[in-house]
Amino acid sequence: RLARTWFSQIGSIYYKEDVPKSLRHTPLYTPNSPITPSENCDRFCIGPIVDKEFWRAGRAALNIDRGPCKCNEPLYV
Repeated sequence: RLARTWFSQIGSIYYKEDVPKSLRHTPLYTPNSPITPSENCDRFCIGPIVDKEFWRAGRAALNIDRGPCKCNEPLYV
């Protein structure tokens, strides 16, 4: 089911209380997602990418945007 979900942004899934307030208001799913909004929208949001490729080999010290990134097409996990 998660693999068929259309998310509104590219990033990692977080509990809302674990990200800055500025990231908490974007909808979790796209408007045309096959999953209807549920309690998950109140608990989770998309935040910065945590993939190790964005952090290893000295990249953790870089001041770069790690997301979340908006997208124009439906995204599948």
